[in-house]
Parts: sequence; C-alpha cells; structure tokens
Amino acid sequence: MNELIRSLALQAHNETLVAYRNRMETEFAGDVIFSDMYDQKFAELIVRECAGICDDYGMPDSTSQTAMILSMTIKHKFGIKDVDTELRNRSTYFGNNP
Repeated sequence: MNELIRSLALQAHNETLVAYRNRMETEFAGDVIFSDMYDQKFAELIVRECAGICDDYGMPDSTSQTAMILSMTIKHKFGIKDVDTELRNRSTYFGNNP
C-alpha cells in the first residue's frame, strides 16, 4: 500500500475515533457506526488530498483561476462542506481580488 494512503488511513482512524467517542456520549449507541464514520472521513481526506494537488499547481499567491476552480470542483463533486465559503472568499466572481 502507498505510504500516503497508509498515512491518510491512520489519520482517518484517529480523527474518527475521537468523533466516535464524542458521539457515543450524546447519541444512542446503535445509531453510531464506527465503520461508516471512518469510511466518510477516509474518503474526505483522499478528496482533500486530490484537491490539494490542484492547489499546489496554482501560483503562490493563489491567483491561478484554473487550479482554484479544479480544486473547488473536486471538493464540490464529493460534498466537501467548506467549498461554498472557499469559493466566495477566493473567487473574483464575488468581487474579491485574489
């Protein structure tokens, strides 16, 4: 297995474990399924990593519109929640000057 995948899997496990324990304190135990939470977190981390590749190809001052659009499109396609805020903050469409 690729070292990056291993690292993301471990990160997903650790973050999910914390979230799982927190949810177990406030929700019915039968409604909290660790494997579902882990799968969601692992997928999110992979998507963020892929979007990050686009970000890395942008200019250091975040002026590459193509890289920004690709990154946000990848996140949006997979339902990553911070996309709308990120789009509004970085896009010239909303009157910002990145």
